Amino acid sequence: MEPNRRGFSAIDLLVVFAIIAILIALLLPAVQQAREAAKRVQCSNNLKQLALSAHNYHDTFRVFPPGHVSPPGDKLMRNMSAQTMLLPFLEQGPTYDRVNFHLGTEHPANTTSRSMKIAMFICASDPAPSLEWGGTNYPLLAGSTPSIAWNGDRQTKGPNGLAFQISKIYIGDIKDGSSRTMMAMEWTRGQAGLTSTRGAYAVKPGPLPDPLEENADRGDKRMFDRGASWMSGGFLQTLMTQTLPLNAKELDLSFGLLEGGLSAGRSYHAGGVNIMMCDGSVQFVSETIDRKVLDAMATRDGREAF
Repeated sequence: MEPNRRGFSAIDLLVVFAIIAILIALLLPAVQQAREAAKRVQCSNNLKQLALSAHNYHDTFRVFPPGHVSPPGDKLMRNMSAQTMLLPFLEQGPTYDRVNFHLGTEHPANTTSRSMKIAMFICASDPAPSLEWGGTNYPLLAGSTPSIAWNGDRQTKGPNGLAFQISKIYIGDIKDGSSRTMMAMEWTRGQAGLTSTRGAYAVKPGPLPDPLEENADRGDKRMFDRGASWMSGGFLQTLMTQTLPLNAKELDLSFGLLEGGLSAGRSYHAGGVNIMMCDGSVQFVSETIDRKVLDAMATRDGREAF
């Protein structure tokens, strides 16, 4: 007589499936966290490479690259960015060679180069789709005031950061110390239809506001092209001002591509933003950092104590 052979009951199978489901539920967050940690490290490495390229540029030309190379009176025609000038130092020589610096960024002669998607300029955590132009998550800092414009006269007071219109800042100009002064930070690229602060900014013509003014009038017009072009040396394209808290609840506010406005470092990393210092180091800064400390880090010669 053969012994009784008992198979799995429906209850047994349900218990097994429940255990498997619990294990998956426990493992998925860990896997997602590991992936995000890897993306944050890659983002940090992108900024590190950008820092090294800026210092190699400085070694070659004795100044850091200007945020915008157009001279006064012709600023709308040759508004090439610092990122464009850094291409040869980022092993992007062929792309750089295609750029016609005598023509505007929107000229047909620059179509091929401006449309190049350069992985080093993009944070992997940012889900914004690629647009017609190659975008960037890593703007350079014009300083802690709303303006990015300067007339080139060293007798007049211009932006207090590292990169702005026709800037020529060398390492000796960083009186606060290169390890205490930011060169760049990350932000989120714009995304059409995403009206949150991560995907949109506001445009309002008029005088530049006090950056500490609360509830500044942001008008009704919304734009979604923040960081859309690494070639364009303009505000909310490759330049920013440290004038709002990290991951601010307010929309960034533009008063003109070549004028400036209010902006904030933003990211999809949990709890903070990667920043790049002038000494080449990269740090992850909590979004709860004191606003005064953050503003002080954005100035090259403010002599602030923090």
